[in-house]
Amino acid sequence: MAKPKKRKPQKKIKKGKHPVGKTIKTQKTKSDEKKETGRPSKFDNYIQKKKLISLMYQRGFTDAEVAQALDVTRRTVENWKKEYPEFFHTVKREKGVADSRVEEALYERALGYQHPDTDIKIAYGVVIKTDIIKHYAPDPTSMIFWLKNRQPDKWREKSETKFGIDSETAELILAALPPEYAKAVKEKLIAMKGK
Repeated sequence: MAKPKKRKPQKKIKKGKHPVGKTIKTQKTKSDEKKETGRPSKFDNYIQKKKLISLMYQRGFTDAEVAQALDVTRRTVENWKKEYPEFFHTVKREKGVADSRVEEALYERALGYQHPDTDIKIAYGVVIKTDIIKHYAPDPTSMIFWLKNRQPDKWREKSETKFGIDSETAELILAALPPEYAKAVKEKLIAMKGK
């Protein structure tokens, strides 16, 4: 008995129209078959919730908090910033809005500020509302923070050595010593600082 011949697998054929109007059969190529690998991106979730995400960044949310709200990881948000320039610019712009609001509040706190308010009192069973202006005194801590960051050369804290002198004075003393002594003292000070 003769063995049946093995059939070769047929190639996939797609139908197309010939320019003249006749239907012809063409071979399907690898480029026609688009293979999608991996899980679909959740970036579509961003596009749908763009206004919400912008508002979250304006309110000072971190990348991790936004990621949690979108049900993705912080790393995914970081990858979106790299892959999608529009997303990156949105995040940068909205974080800038939040930073500006904080900077303005710090500035007002450093200088002191005032705002209108209503004082409510009850006297003899009668509610009395009085419009007032509340005044807030300048805050020294806010002033120091502002100045240290805006003028660090002028307002930074000077570091002191173990002997209770600041580093500028120590440099002046070392400059006054003969070079061989200055080098030895400097090496000892560095060794002591490391301990």
